[in-house]
Amino acid sequence: MTAQARKILEQALSLQDDDRQRLAEALLDSIPAEVAEELEKAWNAEALRRTQAYERGEAEAIDGEQAAKDLRAKLSEARGR
Repeated sequence: MTAQARKILEQALSLQDDDRQRLAEALLDSIPAEVAEELEKAWNAEALRRTQAYERGEAEAIDGEQAAKDLRAKLSEARGR
């Protein structure tokens, strides 16, 4: 990621939730349809893989709020580097 993109990302992350959501949707809408289709296929395959791993007992489910908290902490840590 370029320095400019990192700066924009930091600014975007400081926005209110509804503004971040609108921005994310606008960015996703700007992706060419062919690329978006491939991304959707990849996300669906990943969701299926994770579901199957969970059902086989190879993965455990964690609370969504805790997962988001952990990700925010990792992001803060990465920014501090």
